Amino acid sequence: LTRGMDRAGADGDNIGFIQAEIKRLNQIIEDLFRVTHPRPLMTSPERPEQILERSLRCLGDLASNRSIEIIRKMPGSVPPVPVDADQIQQVMINLIKNAIEAMEPGGRLTLSTGTRPGRPGEEPWITMTVADTGAGMTPEVRKRLFEPFFTRKASGTGLGLYICHGIVERHGGLLRIDSVEGEGSSFTVELPRTPVSNGGAQ
Repeated sequence: LTRGMDRAGADGDNIGFIQAEIKRLNQIIEDLFRVTHPRPLMTSPERPEQILERSLRCLGDLASNRSIEIIRKMPGSVPPVPVDADQIQQVMINLIKNAIEAMEPGGRLTLSTGTRPGRPGEEPWITMTVADTGAGMTPEVRKRLFEPFFTRKASGTGLGLYICHGIVERHGGLLRIDSVEGEGSSFTVELPRTPVSNGGAQ
């Protein structure tokens, strides 16, 4: 397709646009497949701080290239949680990437782990939080974030957070949002310590 085209002029701009659209369409196809064919959960005990650290490493230099300060609040006393490591890591990668991209250069990314009370008779739930110092969002936007195809990004598919929400729900957990317009946002994954069925796909 690109053979014989002038990469330095208008043709080059067209090539870049076409390649970006192909990448976006491929991402939509991959996301739709994940929505329609969710994998069964294969759970094992995982330390929440290790999930966050692996997820951050998967994004390479994205944070440093934008001069993002990273603050870790991850005490080693938080117990392991039974999760499908690959799927929960996919959630955390998405949340961290979104947080970094929501900030201007020099912003602050905070990664936290902790616990919160469970339901009566349950052990405390495990929490993993990704917080940014970006522009935040209005209550109207916050209400729609988990809707399929809703996005505020020009290149977004609108399926990333929808998929993340589904993965967390299949673990029996919750994905919570706190945001103040002009101050930033935080996304918290809350997970029970009671293992879910390995057939968690719906």
